[in-house]
Amino acid sequence: MVGTQSLPAMYLRHVRTVGRDRWDAQVAVLDGRLLGWAEYGRWRPYGDEADIAVLVVDAWQRRGVATALFRAMLPRCAADGVRVVHADVAPENVAARAAASSFLGRPTFRDGMVHYRLPLQLAA
Repeated sequence: MVGTQSLPAMYLRHVRTVGRDRWDAQVAVLDGRLLGWAEYGRWRPYGDEADIAVLVVDAWQRRGVATALFRAMLPRCAADGVRVVHADVAPENVAARAAASSFLGRPTFRDGMVHYRLPLQLAA
């Protein structure tokens, strides 16, 4: 979603209607302005694996917002019964890969994407 000026309608509809058994999010806000958010989505209701994502608006990148959001989301995932988180990053997104590696460890390459997998008991 690099360079995206607004969120796709399909995504907004999804987050409005999906249940807590499948999705949760945390936002970072300053003076009423959204700086970024982290979210996870389970592959199936109440499953123990989920995808995690962190997005930060351009003006606030490289200021620790993504780090704070990751730190906030991982314990929430674990508390909700998620035992393994996954993240996929485009190979050319060097900054996101560096951030993901600091939290999620060594990636593998699959289907043209950089894939991270982290068992949450190791994250504690």
